[in-house]
Amino acid sequence: MNRFLYRKEKRQLHATICYVKNLIASFAAEHPEKKVHQRRFFPLLDRTLPFKMQGLETFFQSQRCTLVHQFVKMMVEFGEIFHLGHGYYLIPPPRQVIFPVTGQAVALSCLQEPAEVGPGLIGQLSRGLLPSIPLEEWAFAEKPEDMLRRYETDLYLDPQFQPFQWFYVGSKGFCQVTDHSSFRANPDTIYLVTHRPFKQAEKKDWLIGRKTSKGWHVAKVDSGHVRRVIFGMAHRYGKYFTYRFKPYDNQHMILLLSRGIPKEERNMLALMGLPESWPNPKCYLIPLEYMADARAVLKRLRMKEVT
Repeated sequence: MNRFLYRKEKRQLHATICYVKNLIASFAAEHPEKKVHQRRFFPLLDRTLPFKMQGLETFFQSQRCTLVHQFVKMMVEFGEIFHLGHGYYLIPPPRQVIFPVTGQAVALSCLQEPAEVGPGLIGQLSRGLLPSIPLEEWAFAEKPEDMLRRYETDLYLDPQFQPFQWFYVGSKGFCQVTDHSSFRANPDTIYLVTHRPFKQAEKKDWLIGRKTSKGWHVAKVDSGHVRRVIFGMAHRYGKYFTYRFKPYDNQHMILLLSRGIPKEERNMLALMGLPESWPNPKCYLIPLEYMADARAVLKRLRMKEVT
């Protein structure tokens, strides 16, 4: 299979998305609240999705979730469907997302098969009079440096705390401490650390920490915020992650990222271009006409373009 989706595979993906939306809508129509529990439609998707997604299985890379869970989660993250909590889902009204530079509109949550699919993974090109929302509001997220400062206000002293892993911003960029015995933490520096609540458990908590003579001052970081905190740390200590474009064909450029980015910017890029995989792509196929939009997204993270 090609590194990116072929046109046929892209239409196959969009058709499957439309199928899932209509399936949820049909079950939800039976209830006044217009919502449906996953136990109504997940078993059906378990049977049908492997056939509808045949040939696209390697696009979804997570080993921890089933294809159905990955697919539905992707649709939720893009706002094609809403997860209300406690297993309930609904279809929101159609609306269009507006790109920051070109002003291109991409419609979401439409139940009809798209006449013209959008340039990215999700959505269809819109020329209608749907309610509009700017791209940055659609995928709203704090600036990385603001999020880091917010977590710093929650630091508290835990003299017994021992990190399982230490990460820091150094002369070579974002690094992991490999030799704990010789590493000496700077009390004026914020570190990203992990901690295992149980020694043999695979689960680990992510925290930011500052080491002083009294012990570690730590604050737990939501797992969905870890990448944004990493970018905030890089800004704090004068390092910048990079990206570059390289030619693909006469209509597209390949966007290469030096590291994985937060999910909000990841989703923005996936509206205007095709990621190589999901959910953690580091490479996108961007149409030439949307390169300026892609640059605007990465500017939010203060990433620098290199040649």
